[in-house]
Amino acid sequence: ANPTGLTEFWQYGVSVEFASPMDWDTVDGRIRITPPPDDDVDYYYSEGGTYLSLNFELELNTTYEVTIPGDVADPYGNTLGRDYTWRFTTPGYPPIASFNLPSRISQVSVSFATDVEALHRNVDSFSVSLFDLGLPLNLMGQPYQLNDYRPAATPIRRWEFAPDVPDDQAFLQNVPLADGGALPTGVYMLTVDSADV
Repeated sequence: ANPTGLTEFWQYGVSVEFASPMDWDTVDGRIRITPPPDDDVDYYYSEGGTYLSLNFELELNTTYEVTIPGDVADPYGNTLGRDYTWRFTTPGYPPIASFNLPSRISQVSVSFATDVEALHRNVDSFSVSLFDLGLPLNLMGQPYQLNDYRPAATPIRRWEFAPDVPDDQAFLQNVPLADGGALPTGVYMLTVDSADV
């Protein structure tokens, strides 16, 4: 059988559950992993148990093949009878689209160009929207409400980006909020959105 699957980003190593308790002396150090991990594989199992954990660091964007030899046996000498192999693929880093600014509230100078940077990784596209909020006293007094706040007005400016960059690397995209000039004094909301996040 060749089950296949995609692991979660946080996974570490692999786990195997046998149908019956195993003679771990026939298993220990014998499972083949391709490509071989850079460091030693640690085998963890309980005596008389059915569960085996092979701990090793998974590389990003890698397809692994794991083979249990067909001659591993239970305490009575019953073997698997043939090799059991499965494959799985690890993902890359999770996608991100964010600003290179402190969270929630930031101040920018009106004395020089009002530019910000959008940090992105593993996204096909993202957009940045700028809203003029006027004088939102409720948000200024209770900034935690920003987490759920959605302006009723349309953005005064919107930028679309489709970065053509390598996977799994973070990049900064400069966003000139006032076309190289400074935004007028005011309270603004800036959002970044991506379908990949």
